[in-house]
Amino acid sequence: VYLRKRKGFVKYALQHGYSLTPVYAFGETDAYANLQVGMKLRLRLNKGLFGSPQGLPTVLPHGWRFLPSLPKPGTKMHVVVGPP
Repeated sequence: VYLRKRKGFVKYALQHGYSLTPVYAFGETDAYANLQVGMKLRLRLNKGLFGSPQGLPTVLPHGWRFLPSLPKPGTKMHVVVGPP
């Protein structure tokens, strides 16, 4: 594994002997919608505050009508878990 000077959790996990399990989900884009309210403010926050180069991601996911944090009912998702 070639990591150079990167400082991420994968590098630290490999250096300290932890095993990582790759996980990927298919269909999660169908489970939620992004609400389109307040777009001017959200785009301004994406550019950065007070001249900072990094902005804030301003995604407003919305799933099920009564409990927006849950995915839409009937959404098919497939999760693949690899070996550690």
